[in-house]
Amino acid sequence: MLTHNKAAKILLPAAMVGFSVCAAMAQNVRVLHKVEAPGAANQWGRAPAKGNDVDVTSLREPVQLQDLPAFTGHATFVNGHVHESDNGPSWLMTFKVKESPQQVMEWYRNVLRMQQWNIKQSTSDTICATKKNSQCTIAVNNFRTKEYQTHLEIMYFLSKNR
Repeated sequence: MLTHNKAAKILLPAAMVGFSVCAAMAQNVRVLHKVEAPGAANQWGRAPAKGNDVDVTSLREPVQLQDLPAFTGHATFVNGHVHESDNGPSWLMTFKVKESPQQVMEWYRNVLRMQQWNIKQSTSDTICATKKNSQCTIAVNNFRTKEYQTHLEIMYFLSKNR
């Protein structure tokens, strides 16, 4: 089974190839900083794992991202992380979805346009978009089980620089 960390290592670089805005987002997702006091709660209300020397916080539930509506289909949150950097936080959330990859991508294309995101790149399995100080990448893969069809990754960066 493809784990979250393996998926991030595969999807994030693949989604960013040849696209500077998404490449900048990938850089921010990977830029990790030491925690001031290991084990202390951060602004997201979660304590990094003991012995963890980077500011990566696991999410127990999906986060509502600024200007990016949550998928309204049948999605189940699998896992996620928030990464703190000097430039701003980055989120990576994984879902398993009952709808097909094509349905998920079409939903995000429509919603991003309606929400006035600037779609920089769109393929059959990846969308990269920007809006004000936000950047997002939506990536899907086939995920065939009895109940689910799609593996959905949402990568989102919110710049502190406005």
